[in-house]
Amino acid sequence: MEFKPKTKTKKKSTRTKTNSSETIKISRLRKLRDDYVVVDIETTGLSPGEDKIIQLSAIKYIDNKKIAVFNEYINPHTKLSDFIINLTGITQDVVDHGKELNDIKDDFISFYGDLPLVGHYINGFDIKFLIANNLVIKNVATIDTLPLARKLDLENAKLPTVKNFLGINNNSHDSLDDCYTTNALYQFAKENF
Repeated sequence: MEFKPKTKTKKKSTRTKTNSSETIKISRLRKLRDDYVVVDIETTGLSPGEDKIIQLSAIKYIDNKKIAVFNEYINPHTKLSDFIINLTGITQDVVDHGKELNDIKDDFISFYGDLPLVGHYINGFDIKFLIANNLVIKNVATIDTLPLARKLDLENAKLPTVKNFLGINNNSHDSLDDCYTTNALYQFAKENF
């Protein structure tokens, strides 16, 4: 498939979100960085206020080289729907034996530190769940790969479609595998855009 750029990446913008009594400042970065953390989550649904994170994964890259991996299954203390089980492949048994979200918060925040968070549709989905669950510090920078995927002029900009375009053979809707796919897209964009 031939690569056809569509549009320019949006300029840097910032906005604030409220998390409990704190204000979270999100900086949407335009420039692609060499030091970053790719993050992805799987959840029980689409609503950050009502649904729960069931898998949280992140991969830290320094100078574009993988240096550490964070991957945890989280107990949502609720029954998973058949839809979520079929979509993610995450079973009720896996989450029932998963960690408590409060027990991994500090580890996750320490893992990414002050590095930008890279994610596919991070600004529209993941960051909302991370904020709702107190998994981000006061100032967080994000780089969303969704606009990068739209430049590929594919059938759609969904991660499974991008994965096929890039020739990646892993599971979709497994947050750790999705981190690897997102990073492949990110690196492709750095080399080609």
